[in-house]
Amino acid sequence: MGIKNVKFKFTGGVDGGRGWKGDVKNMLLDISKLKTHEWKPKYNSQQAITKTVKHLTNQPLASKMD
Repeated sequence: MGIKNVKFKFTGGVDGGRGWKGDVKNMLLDISKLKTHEWKPKYNSQQAITKTVKHLTNQPLASKMD
C-alpha cells in the first residue's frame, strides 16, 4: 500500500479479539436478490478493496479526517 512507519494497536475487544459483544466478526453477504433486478457488481471484493485503498492513500490528510 505504500504506507511506511505505521504501528497498529488494537484496543478493546472481547475474548482476545477485536470488536465487542454481539459483533459479527465473519459474515457472508448475499446479493442474489439484487441480481434478480438485473443488478451486477462492478468489482469483485478484491478489486473493490484495492480501489478503495488506492483512493484513500491518494487523498490529502485533511480529507481523511472529515
